[in-house]
Amino acid sequence: MTSALALALAMSIAPAQGGALNVSNVRQTYGELGSSRSDTRYLPRDFVFVSFDIEGLKAGPDGRVIYSMGMEVIDKAGKAIFTAPPAKQEMLLPLGAAKLPAFIYVTLGPDMPAGAYTARVTVIDETSKASSSGRATTVDEVSKSGISFGQKFELLPPAFGIVALYVTKDDKGMLACGPTGVVGQTSFVNFGLVGFGRDASGKPNAAVEFRILDEKGQAVNPQPIVVPVPREFAPGEQFVPFQIMLPMNREGSFTVELMAADKVSGKNATVKFPLRIHPSSK
Repeated sequence: MTSALALALAMSIAPAQGGALNVSNVRQTYGELGSSRSDTRYLPRDFVFVSFDIEGLKAGPDGRVIYSMGMEVIDKAGKAIFTAPPAKQEMLLPLGAAKLPAFIYVTLGPDMPAGAYTARVTVIDETSKASSSGRATTVDEVSKSGISFGQKFELLPPAFGIVALYVTKDDKGMLACGPTGVVGQTSFVNFGLVGFGRDASGKPNAAVEFRILDEKGQAVNPQPIVVPVPREFAPGEQFVPFQIMLPMNREGSFTVELMAADKVSGKNATVKFPLRIHPSSK
């Protein structure tokens, strides 16, 4: 198996009260800081983001928390195909309390077998080395060494579709910002297209339409932005990356819609996610 599987942890600061070690607000998302994803079926070359909040970590007087976090990916037979043992982390929280928004992600390589999988996460409070009976419904194991939970997902066979969708505030695709911002900010919508066909000459004939819908579901511009797969795209390559710049020039609640069409196979794919733009500070 040559598929790439990765583990990452991101933390931000939010005020909360201390208490029993727990996790809450568990959901699968479109990338780091992205909106919730209801469809837990994925195509090869996509990635699975599981976002959640760690609650009840014991903090020192200065707001410092020490904990460990690890992950394993389990196939439908119960076999772990990837394991990242819990690694110790230390974080100073100037705002106080002990609630950490976090995430893990799994990158689905092209050679990873289709089927059902579970991403299991373990969190350990290194300061208290204990947990109590208070648990969220998403938690399926609590022990003296920590707390763990699993998220199921399905990897589909190769097909035409939009994958690897996430939003960043830089054109390098490195600094996630999620589908929110303020007037005057510029974000970048990153995604890829997979599974497109090729005509008799071996060339692709597929494109993605990018449009913004207002609160009534109407397109804000008469015509969408159209980004085609390059006709001279490398033979045999089945993943093409795209990035679309999104200047936030007015406040409001919107929906971003990506519609992909493959004229060779006649297949289509659509992905939508909410966009919220706040007024700039006065």
